[in-house]
This record gives sequence, structure tokens and C-alpha cells, in this order.
Amino acid sequence: MVLVDNSIIVTPTTNISFHEDVFERSMEEDMVCEPSSATTVPEFTVVKSGSQKGKDKLVDANGYTYVKKSSTERKVYWRCSIRTSKHRCGATVIQTMYPDEFVTGKITHNHPSQPGKLHAVIQRKEVSTN
Repeated sequence: MVLVDNSIIVTPTTNISFHEDVFERSMEEDMVCEPSSATTVPEFTVVKSGSQKGKDKLVDANGYTYVKKSSTERKVYWRCSIRTSKHRCGATVIQTMYPDEFVTGKITHNHPSQPGKLHAVIQRKEVSTN
């Protein structure tokens, strides 16, 4: 210790030793390998009478909506509900009944999703039925 102008200055000695072992971990050990949302198959919900015309509407977890294009005993073919004269989205989903599965088509959506769309479709259905 050295005293300069009534201040205490501590000078470390050169023979300080620490007995604690230092362990380093790689950041890769902490990373959880989860697939990105773009590669996972989204969950789908069929809302009975969910469309404006009272037809069934399919909504996925990403916020895309589909209307029924056609159906057979075992399959339902859904197409994206975005179909105006200026903007047509070609995305499709095939729903198999036994087992109940949804398979997305080869064409992807050409517009952004609308997060929270499932909630909006359910609310609109409740308002229109009351």
C-alpha cells in the first residue's frame, strides 16, 4: 500500500494466486436446436361457418386462411383465401380425413401472413351468429 496525498492506493502484489478453476463452456452447448418456423408444418384449425358466406374456413398458426375448393370422402382441398382480381395466391393445403392430416402444397404464399387471424375469424363468426 502506498499513501499519496492522503489517499490510499492499493498496488497488487505479483504473487497473487487464485485457486478457483475457471471453466469455459462453448455457446453451442447452450443452443437449442429447434427448427425455424419456416421449416415446421403449421398447425391448422377448421372454423365451421368461419367465412363471410358461412362456409368453413381453414386457418393456420402463421395467420394464413384457406377456403374449401373441393372435397371427396377422404380428402378436402383448400386454397388460399386471398383471391382478388389484382392479387391471386396459389397456396393450397390438402386435408386427409383418416388420419386427420394437413399437407401444404408446393406453391408458397405470395403475400405476408396475418398473425392473430384465427382469433379474428372466431370473433367474426360469433358476432355474425348473435
